[in-house]
Amino acid sequence: MTMVGQPLAEPLTVYLSNRQRTFRIRSQFLISTAETILCHAGQTTGELSVLLINDRAMRVLNAQYRGKDRPTDVLSFPQSSPQGCAEQLIGDVVISLQTATRQAQERQSTLHGEIVRLLVHGILHLLGYDHEHSPQELQLMEDKERMIIRCLIAEGITVSGPKSW
Repeated sequence: MTMVGQPLAEPLTVYLSNRQRTFRIRSQFLISTAETILCHAGQTTGELSVLLINDRAMRVLNAQYRGKDRPTDVLSFPQSSPQGCAEQLIGDVVISLQTATRQAQERQSTLHGEIVRLLVHGILHLLGYDHEHSPQELQLMEDKERMIIRCLIAEGITVSGPKSW
């Protein structure tokens, strides 16, 4: 029997690459959390890559892609699948663990809680949300972030940020 039509969509796949050696990371926890975030954002298929780096590497990326010669906490790089490819590429989220650690201390949170917050933010950028274009888009992104974070907290996942999530 021959079937004609669209290829079946691949399920979610999250790849994690930890390129820093200073902080211990629970890789499987972050992978499953990224999958959960994607599902709560309405993305049930595709491929996401998460890269954990230090401030020095983040500074290079931020300068190269955003023209800002300083490290930042998270960068997102949307990807598009080649034409005719059954895989749906979502993109890459890059997080500086040095910056995340400083922010976690400021928020009186854990490093993993801060990484989760940054994952939510970075993934939403990949899905088309952008807080820098207009006040309306800022509000849409903030509302979606709050909704996802509340879902994560309800599932027992610690997220850095205000107590009023």
